[in-house]
Amino acid sequence: MKILLDIDGTLLINGKLHPRANDLFEQHEIILYSSDIQWGKYYAKKYNVPFIHKDTNVVLEADVLIDDYAFLMKNDHNLKVKKFYESINDFFDDKELM
Repeated sequence: MKILLDIDGTLLINGKLHPRANDLFEQHEIILYSSDIQWGKYYAKKYNVPFIHKDTNVVLEADVLIDDYAFLMKNDHNLKVKKFYESINDFFDDKELM
């Protein structure tokens, strides 16, 4: 599954890596999606995944967006996403995905 994953407040909670982060990276195609360039580059290199800055004008397509502000992003015309989740836990708790 292709996932756009926010960093600050989603992948990182209070500065610490989410406990299920490695599960996401091992099981899915992750694209880091953040307004924080420094964290984006760091985690993109760490996990060997692409990073896209949130201010891009490119239309992005994915199966899922996981972002603590997902409720605000549902009307973003640059995102073509099937499902939105506000946390990694919400994503893993969705029984419809299993």
